[in-house]
Amino acid sequence: MQKIPKTTAVLMVLLAVSVDVLGFLIGLLHFIPVLGNIIAAVVIWIMSLIAVFVFYIWLKMKNVSFVSAKRVLSFFGSFFGEMIPVIDAFPLWTTGIALTIGSVWMEEALEQITGMKVSINAMASGGVKNKAGADAGTQRLGEPSLERAGIDEKTVRSADAVQSKIPPTA
Repeated sequence: MQKIPKTTAVLMVLLAVSVDVLGFLIGLLHFIPVLGNIIAAVVIWIMSLIAVFVFYIWLKMKNVSFVSAKRVLSFFGSFFGEMIPVIDAFPLWTTGIALTIGSVWMEEALEQITGMKVSINAMASGGVKNKAGADAGTQRLGEPSLERAGIDEKTVRSADAVQSKIPPTA
């Protein structure tokens, strides 16, 4: 079962687009000297606080982890970007939510393919876990597990040795 089903993803993106469009329209108040700038800044700030709260709670209800630095940057970067007057005209919420959903879906696809829970920012170790939650060692994203390939870990001397023993996949 997906953490974020397609219907939920569509609703999240539609809400993000709505927040971005509303933010853009409110940003037009910047063309009114002094008072327009103050009103636009305050309203966009409040709207961004509400948006970050709603999206954070919504994603946490879907068991989405924010441990990944990339996910934190894509999600909370939208919030901080909206605080900058000219930058807030760009669709930062839509981009941040789309990147967050994409990273969750990528982790789920990798878990389904490899049979291991994979963190999107995993490299050499520490981010790749098997289904029991144990560290999978030096396995990198996209590499098949040594056990699946029938290779004893003690016989592995280098990346070339591993590559030569793994049968090609179709």
